[in-house]
Amino acid sequence: MNKGHLNSYGFTLFEIIIALFIISIAVVPMMKSFGPAMKAGAFVEKTAVLTNQARATMERMLVLDFDTLKLKVDDSQPLSGNAVFGDTQETFAFEGGSYSPDITIIDSSGDASKTLLTLTVAIDGISVSTLKAEY
Repeated sequence: MNKGHLNSYGFTLFEIIIALFIISIAVVPMMKSFGPAMKAGAFVEKTAVLTNQARATMERMLVLDFDTLKLKVDDSQPLSGNAVFGDTQETFAFEGGSYSPDITIIDSSGDASKTLLTLTVAIDGISVSTLKAEY
């Protein structure tokens, strides 16, 4: 047997370094794209949570009878959810922030009869509106 013959099996250190370099060229741009994707996902999640909370507040308002809502008409400023319902159930926490819906009840009938009201619930830029009529 020839002891001077080198074993040609396996990889050299140089080949491993070249392989890692080639892989890093592909992986680094992929890793950089995760940041914006995570921010976009967080924005969508926040929008969904706030929209669902605004809808829940609107559903809770629609259960109130028309005369109760008519007493709360205030065209000058929004009311808090606590002022409309008399409890703190509408205030909620999400991602370290505390949110309370702004509720606006406006007379849309155009006369003194107040037979048509516009109900609006707004939470941090998300707004849900509907009309409620006395019939």
